[in-house]
Amino acid sequence: MDLYFCCACSYVFKAEIMPESCPACRQANVFASTDFGKKVELPAVRPASEAEMQAYSDAEKAAYEEKAFLEWIDSLPSYDLSDDEYHMALMLLHHFKTTPGLYTKHFIGDLLPAQKGSIEERAAQAIARILHIDVKEAFTSRINRERQDAGTNDIAEVAAQTPPDSAANVLRKFRRDEL
Repeated sequence: MDLYFCCACSYVFKAEIMPESCPACRQANVFASTDFGKKVELPAVRPASEAEMQAYSDAEKAAYEEKAFLEWIDSLPSYDLSDDEYHMALMLLHHFKTTPGLYTKHFIGDLLPAQKGSIEERAAQAIARILHIDVKEAFTSRINRERQDAGTNDIAEVAAQTPPDSAANVLRKFRRDEL
C-alpha cells in the first residue's frame, strides 16, 4: 500500500492505487495560483512526500504505543496479584512507557536472569529496590505535576482533564473493586 496526500483537506491515507478523489472530503481537484496570478486546476490527491510519510509513520507508532499501553493496563486485573503487586505493576507500566527503551532494558536485563541463592539474586534484589524507589518517586511526581496543571487535587477531576494514559488515570485504576 502506498501513502497519498489530499491537498484540499490535508488528509494522509493508505490505498492500493491513487484514487480519483479524497476519501475524507471527496474533493477531486483543487485550485492553485501561479507566480503570474493565474489559477490552475490540479488533482487534489497526490503521492505523499517523504516528510508526510515520516509524520504518518510517527503518528501511527504513537497511536499503537498508546493502544498497547492501555491494553496492558486493562489486562492487569486478569492476573492473580496482591494489591501491592498490582499497584507496582501499574506504576511500572506507566514508568516504562515514559522512559527511554535503554533504561527499561537495563533494569529488566538485570532483574530477569537472577537465580535463587546466588550473588546475582542479591544484586537483582538491590536493583529491584532502586527501581521501586525510582518508579514510586517518578509516578508521584507525575501525579503532582498533573494536579498542579489541572488546578485541583481531586484525582477524578484531574483524570477527566488528562489523556487516558496519564498518571492520574492510572492512579484511578488502583482501586480494583471499582472496575
